[in-house]
Amino acid sequence: MVEPVSTDKNGVYFENGAWYYYENGKIGYNKGLMVYGDGYIYVRSGGQLATGTYYITNVPEELSDLFRLGQKVIFDENGMAGTPKNGIHQVNGDLYYFVHNQIQYNAGLMEVDGGWIYVRSNGVLATGKYWITNTNGNLDAGMYEFGADGYMVIT
Repeated sequence: MVEPVSTDKNGVYFENGAWYYYENGKIGYNKGLMVYGDGYIYVRSGGQLATGTYYITNVPEELSDLFRLGQKVIFDENGMAGTPKNGIHQVNGDLYYFVHNQIQYNAGLMEVDGGWIYVRSNGVLATGKYWITNTNGNLDAGMYEFGADGYMVIT
């Protein structure tokens, strides 16, 4: 006798050493990026959730303002990723400027939220007195002062 497939299985389940996504009792294949709980999951072609660093290649239109094709996303050991970082965020004590969870290396002088920031070649925002060269045509190259929040001090 063949056991009927249970349609009760919906959501994420840990099986055979990995996380899988189910819909109506069946593995959901190649679902791509999805909202799940308070975060996001990425369902790979075999139904297994992406974990660790993963380049996403299937982003639905409703999530394209947060994620983009080919973007590197870090998923935890349970296959979950939080909302991607956008704007200024502190990481290990340094300030960085993010767009779609990507650090903007060597972006230079930029206007952000009505103030000026300077993104150095290593992605860290300038603080204190700093000589800027990559002005993006906004100001003259030279010495400027930036506050602890990364914004230019205007006197």
